[in-house]
Amino acid sequence: MKPRFPELKERVAEIGDLLTAILSPMLERDSQITVIVDGLDRLIEPTRFREFAEQDLRAVRGKRVTMIVAAPLLMWYDDSRFLQDYFDVVRHIPAAETDPKESGFLKEILKRRGANKLMSAASINDICQFSGGVLRDLLELAQSAAQYAYLDSGDRIEHRHVQAAIRQLGNRYLAGVGGTRRRLIRRLIRDKQFWPHSAESKDLLVNRQVLEYSRHGRDYFLVHPALIQVLPEPA
Repeated sequence: MKPRFPELKERVAEIGDLLTAILSPMLERDSQITVIVDGLDRLIEPTRFREFAEQDLRAVRGKRVTMIVAAPLLMWYDDSRFLQDYFDVVRHIPAAETDPKESGFLKEILKRRGANKLMSAASINDICQFSGGVLRDLLELAQSAAQYAYLDSGDRIEHRHVQAAIRQLGNRYLAGVGGTRRRLIRRLIRDKQFWPHSAESKDLLVNRQVLEYSRHGRDYFLVHPALIQVLPEPA
């Protein structure tokens, strides 16, 4: 049985009626309307996403509109099955393949933005590798490396600029990683063992300190490569 929805708030219902009036001319022409909602994966509180799904998305239901929504990663690892119960189709997109021998997807993203005019092929490979296949990290590394080059008054991004950007990203992931999480990280590095069932493990996944990959139908986990670069040796 599907869970019972709370009553629509008056303001949400009013906006839903307004949306119907706006969409009617297009729907009368049998247009296919698709709305993409990005950025909700950054929500820290899952309850806010639940409210969005139970109110805003439900107000659109029945209006012949396809909604594609980026949900918080925590919801994927939530045991309540909220996503599966509330949405028609749920897909988890793992981190992209970073090995250029397996896929040139990440390199192509950088090259289309002119990276090959600003840095060497080796630097492009380093940015792809240490992004861990996370697109936001890929673009952040490229931008940070460019900023370091700018501070050096350089007209090209050198190896040292890329390495500084990698350390910066790694230190951001290292911040707030306490003893328990470091033990989980080191066990994954050493023994290739990781179980996403405890609260600590889920936090590592949600914060992207541990990344989930899929290859040939098999899911597996790895520590973010930028974090490995700055992870202190055990005392």
